[in-house]
Amino acid sequence: MANKEPFFSEKNEAMLQRVLYNDICRRTGNDLTEKQATRLINTVKHYMGEVQRVQGNKTVSVLNQEVLRIVLPDYLMYIERQQVSDGRSVISDIESGPGQGSGQGLPSQGSGQGPQLQIEN
Repeated sequence: MANKEPFFSEKNEAMLQRVLYNDICRRTGNDLTEKQATRLINTVKHYMGEVQRVQGNKTVSVLNQEVLRIVLPDYLMYIERQQVSDGRSVISDIESGPGQGSGQGLPSQGSGQGPQLQIEN
């Protein structure tokens, strides 16, 4: 249990957040918005718990490296998704489908009815 407390300490969590924040800002060329920073904090907390659960017997240094390795690409994909969706309305996506007019819609099934969805219980 002694290994768990330093890993989940405020100081260690803040260090991971700071390292990731600085790296993400450097890679994107922008500061994070309040919403993005909040998402980063929550993502770090989530993956700290997952890494501890799976690799809890490792040193704090190894656990930290794993958190950094996992969070960075996950968070960069979140930023990319957010940039792609900026300006799009969820309601209009539902009504007309995403990418209407831009060639990004779902491919035609050839039947003229579009894709069939099956819901399983």
